[in-house]
Amino acid sequence: MRTFGGSLTTLATIRGTSVDRDTVTEALRRELRALGYVEGRNIVIEYRSADNKFDRFLALVEEMVRLKVAVLVTSSTAAALAAKNATRTIPIIVIGVTDPVAAGLVDNLARRGSNITGFTSVAAVLSGKRLESLKESGSNRFQNFWLVTTDCSRAAP
Repeated sequence: MRTFGGSLTTLATIRGTSVDRDTVTEALRRELRALGYVEGRNIVIEYRSADNKFDRFLALVEEMVRLKVAVLVTSSTAAALAAKNATRTIPIIVIGVTDPVAAGLVDNLARRGSNITGFTSVAAVLSGKRLESLKESGSNRFQNFWLVTTDCSRAAP
């Protein structure tokens, strides 16, 4: 990571909800420590939350651009789009966007062609393609079909 104005690197996280002790923030801190970045020692993390007011994302991102942070970390499509609209130079790490191509964040997953990178749940993006391939195979050997969901609240007891 690059530094600005000294030995401290500044990273910003832009969230839609509170940033207090959530799993994403804790995972970020843990992984940064594994890379040798310790909050308060050689890295500053600027935490910002839109407090569920998603129209605030652009203003929050613009504030971080003015602070000249080294990296922006976003955890929603709306925050990532605001970051994309605010800067073409600061690296943006996107977490929690199901389909960054459909959202207009990157041109394609293989060659993003911008300052945006990150993590996606491509399983959701590829599910339709998998079903299409199964149908096109023309095979009648499939007697069982499983519908998988991550919503366990609907599971039978």
